[in-house]
Amino acid sequence: MNILEENPDLLRSIFDYDDGNLIWKNPTNSKIYVGDLAGWIQPKGYLYIMYYGASCAGHRLIYTMHHGIIPDGLTIDHKNRNKYIGLFGKLQYDNHIDNLRLATLSEQKCNQKTYANNTTGHKGIIWYKSSNLWVAQINKDRKVYKKYFQDLDKAVEWRKSMEVQLHEDFTGDLFTP
Repeated sequence: MNILEENPDLLRSIFDYDDGNLIWKNPTNSKIYVGDLAGWIQPKGYLYIMYYGASCAGHRLIYTMHHGIIPDGLTIDHKNRNKYIGLFGKLQYDNHIDNLRLATLSEQKCNQKTYANNTTGHKGIIWYKSSNLWVAQINKDRKVYKKYFQDLDKAVEWRKSMEVQLHEDFTGDLFTP
């Protein structure tokens, strides 16, 4: 946590919030002007802002501006999974306050997209060649739930029902990928 994340009042004195963006109202360097968009998009697609040598994630700052200090052990999750839409300078990283919420790491992982190297097309399901069975798995708070199936559709059905049961609003199927 840095000085901005610890001090919502300081944050509000430096930036204005406008439609998911932070706008400088009190710039900290001579190359930045009042009214400029704050930050840059780093390679993984997150907005970052430099403040006196410390880089800060934009979504964390926006959440803090609106709701106060982020409690220890929690992260900020993009509900619709989209941390960035559009091009920097054209306004739109999807850091709209209604798209940000507190989450445990476990909840946030549940809301992730399926990895590109996934061979089944479904999160949490793999084929065990040695036993000729599908394995569906889901985790919550370091506890692993696992079940074996002969039928892929049944494995997918079980995994999705467990997602809803364990992670409620954080199930990835509620949002478009």
